[in-house]
Amino acid sequence: MFASYLEDRVLSLIKTRLHHLTSANEEDAIFGSNGPLSTFGNRLALSYHLGWVDKEQKSKLDAFRKIRNEFAHRAFKLQFSHPDIAGRLAIIDYDVPAFLKRIRAAVADDIIM
Repeated sequence: MFASYLEDRVLSLIKTRLHHLTSANEEDAIFGSNGPLSTFGNRLALSYHLGWVDKEQKSKLDAFRKIRNEFAHRAFKLQFSHPDIAGRLAIIDYDVPAFLKRIRAAVADDIIM
């Protein structure tokens, strides 16, 4: 669930910077199933390349994304102790509120510029 929350926050940050998203059709063209920003991975890549998240933050968000995907595709076959999951959890070890604060500050700085 937390990965979905993070994805939603990244999506909201991107939407604050895009122009001309005045209809559901325009949003769907960008974020819908065939849009260039339809996946969390693509949204993370954009956020990273715009400088909203640094390399370490992107790595941690990617770990959340990959854990979510592993459990979604192999439900009831994985445990948190599985080497793939445990390794990604080790990457995530950080202060979530501080991380979200840094993302908000980066976007706010970009909006001011």
